[in-house]
Amino acid sequence: MKQQRRGVPVKIVYLLERIFRNCSFTMRTGLAKGLRRYYGFGFRPKFLLNDEEGFLLGLDFYGQTVFDIGGYIGVYALFFARAVGSSGRVITFEPNPANYQELLHNLQLNKFSNVTALPLGLGRHCGQVDLIINPLYPSRGFVAEAQPQNAIQKKYSQTVPIKIITLDSLMQSKSLPSPDFIKIDVEGFELDVLHGMTEVLHVYKPRLFIEFHCKMPDLICFLLNREYTIYCVKSGNKITRQHIAIMNWGHLFCE
Repeated sequence: MKQQRRGVPVKIVYLLERIFRNCSFTMRTGLAKGLRRYYGFGFRPKFLLNDEEGFLLGLDFYGQTVFDIGGYIGVYALFFARAVGSSGRVITFEPNPANYQELLHNLQLNKFSNVTALPLGLGRHCGQVDLIINPLYPSRGFVAEAQPQNAIQKKYSQTVPIKIITLDSLMQSKSLPSPDFIKIDVEGFELDVLHGMTEVLHVYKPRLFIEFHCKMPDLICFLLNREYTIYCVKSGNKITRQHIAIMNWGHLFCE
């Protein structure tokens, strides 16, 4: 069987990436509609907004400081940079070296001056961890300890060491502004990221937008114990401890 990525033969994907690598285009749909980006490993055409994107478009970010944890190739960072305006700030974190370079290229292409991109991962401890990447889809990755061992042992997985730091330690160094809104998309490492920002949550009480892949009971209990009100983005329903057993993936909005 031929290797494929999202239904497309890998050889064709790589050929397209080599041909169009230095080409840029204007996005016609999605959160960053009207902004420009380069063709790259994270390229995936979109034609419709999903529920989560529609939800974010309905929020007011003007003048706020947004932390984008799991910046990927920068599409969310571009959206936030436009949404916060010239008086707002965006801090985006992306530890995957390939993604980080593509993120920088896309920010430079749009000439945003209100975005700071950091090549760091966030977690509950400071140090170094292994990022597991599939060479056939190098823009995707996950921290080794956040996934079952069988996921790590896939045939095409490779390891990249990345630096991890806690958000609390960054804030204590006074190198970052206080956040009003934090978006988290870290492929199963959500709870570790949250544990590393307990002081930030206590002091600044930012709104949270979380794509979760980790253990739902632990995540919900962590947020409820810090007096957050939690909503399922797709349904709009308020989440309580009674909902823990029926949710295993999705997006949460917390305030």
